[in-house]
Amino acid sequence: QQHSFQVFVYKFFIEKQINFDYFIFIFIFLNIFLFFLSIIFFYKLSLIFLNNSLSRISTLAYCVYPSILFYIGPLFLYENIALSLIVISSYLFLKNNNYLNFLAIIPFATLSLLLRFQTIFVWILFFTFFTFSNFYNYKKIKSFIPIILFIFIAFMAHKPILEKNYILFGKNILTTAPGINFYIGANKFARGSWDGTGQVVGKLKSKISSNLNDLEIGQIYYRASLDWIKSNPSNYLILQIRKLAIYFLPQNYSVLPYNRIYNPINLLFHFGFVLFFLKIIANKDFKNENFIILSPILGSLIISLLFFIGYRWRYYAEPFMILTTIILFSKFK
Repeated sequence: QQHSFQVFVYKFFIEKQINFDYFIFIFIFLNIFLFFLSIIFFYKLSLIFLNNSLSRISTLAYCVYPSILFYIGPLFLYENIALSLIVISSYLFLKNNNYLNFLAIIPFATLSLLLRFQTIFVWILFFTFFTFSNFYNYKKIKSFIPIILFIFIAFMAHKPILEKNYILFGKNILTTAPGINFYIGANKFARGSWDGTGQVVGKLKSKISSNLNDLEIGQIYYRASLDWIKSNPSNYLILQIRKLAIYFLPQNYSVLPYNRIYNPINLLFHFGFVLFFLKIIANKDFKNENFIILSPILGSLIISLLFFIGYRWRYYAEPFMILTTIILFSKFK
């Protein structure tokens, strides 16, 4: 159920008898370097939509946002690297339709997927919106080259994981985790958020044979969720609405203190994003620029509604909630 790429990396350090402190140092250096790059690119992204003064304000807000400054940013989490890669790439997607940008975007996307595959929803939206917008404007078949290259390179990067899991389980899968994670967010005991206690999963686990492997166990959880959804469609709909409400609660990742308080900074930018989104719909302002900055938010929402609400998943959306809120303010101004 773990991310196989990290296991491969750890295995390499163990087999080569390299002190693991070096890996920690590499992670910290890469994380800090990419974060500072993301600050520069977030400012450049802001300049596409805002004047210089408001771009500085949005960038400052990005740097001091609760999750980035305190709740997730300082922690040893691969989400931090993934977020920086998403922020940098969001600007590159909008930079003059320059296809050379994909020499950076595709490796960034692939590394992000290897570290946190749930970002697939963000990257699919990024590439889809870019491709269709580009094709609509220029009617050239080369518009599809970036997304085809992305799919191919991402597949080749994940091929060792698929092969490893085929040996273990007889199927080309990336992980056995989706079945259980889907069950956490879709059963009669589900409340919409992550089951940190493990009690919900444990209720069914006690009835499952211990002779089954992880894939077989995950399939049982998956089928149990589907059966519950088919039998209780109205309850599932209510649960999805509850997930949506939890997603926008102005709270933070539950590791460090004061995460359950209703943080006014979160509240401001959550509310601002909702108004921005409604304004886009009302005005039918379906520009590629808007779609690109909405992609991380929509991708984060998709995975949250599909599985359960985790504020480490909302993390990918938060810089773009900041930007959309300040864009909305600039329009009112």
